[in-house]
Amino acid sequence: MKGRTKLERKGRGFRDRLLSLGIMAAVLVIAALVLIFKRDMDSVVLKDGAYNYFGDVKVEYTGKCRVQYTDKEVTIRDENGTQTLNSKPLYQPDGMALLPFDYAWYAGNDSVYRLSHFSTMAIENNSVVLKDGNLKAENAGGYLFDGVDTYIFLENTELRWDGGSVEVPALSYAVARYGNTLQYFDYAAGTSTVVQTGESELTASFANGDVLDMGTDTMKKANGTWYLLVARPGTLNRMENK
Repeated sequence: MKGRTKLERKGRGFRDRLLSLGIMAAVLVIAALVLIFKRDMDSVVLKDGAYNYFGDVKVEYTGKCRVQYTDKEVTIRDENGTQTLNSKPLYQPDGMALLPFDYAWYAGNDSVYRLSHFSTMAIENNSVVLKDGNLKAENAGGYLFDGVDTYIFLENTELRWDGGSVEVPALSYAVARYGNTLQYFDYAAGTSTVVQTGESELTASFANGDVLDMGTDTMKKANGTWYLLVARPGTLNRMENK
C-alpha cells in the first residue's frame, strides 16, 4: 500500500509539472502572438521604397520598407538597416505621401481634425485626397501641422521671409525655425531648399487672404481674427468621411 501511494504521488507530481509547463508554454505563445499582432497593427509596409529630406539632402529608403510606430519613436527599416524618422512626410514613387506621426488638419473652414499616424496624402483627379484608416476626405484644402515646426500645405501657398518668397504647390511642406532657417520642399519639383532667414518673419499666405505665421504658430484670418495652433494633434478628434 505504501509503495503504491508513493507511486501515485509521483504520478500526480509529474502530471502537475506537465500541466504547469503546458500553461507556461501557452502563456508564452499568446504573449508572442500579441507582440506580433501589435507590431503589425503599428506598422506599415512600403513596397517600393520612399524618400524624405534632411535639410536639402535627399534621403532614400530603398526596396521594401517597414515603418514601425511606438509611443517613443517611429523607425523605418529598408534593405540597408533601420533609421529613426522625424515627422516629415515620407514620399513614395507613386506620388503618395505617408505621415509618420499624428498631424492636425486645419481644413480651411475653421474646422480642425486629427490625422493619425500612417495617414496618407495623394493627388487624385487634380484634388488632394486624405486617408486615415477607413476615413477619407476628397478635395481637401488648408494645411497640416505636426504641433512643432512642420507645415504641409494642401493647396497652392506662398511662403514669405525678409528678402524673398516662393509659391509651392499642394503636398509641399515647410519646416520653420524662428531666428534660424526655413526649409521648404516643393512637391512638383521634388526638391528641398534651405534658406537662412535670421530673425525675419516667416509666413505662409493662402488664396483666401489668411496668413499663417510659422514663427509663432499663429493663424491670422482675413477677417482680422486669429488663433494659436494646437501643440498636441493627438488630442483632437479624427476627421469624418467627406
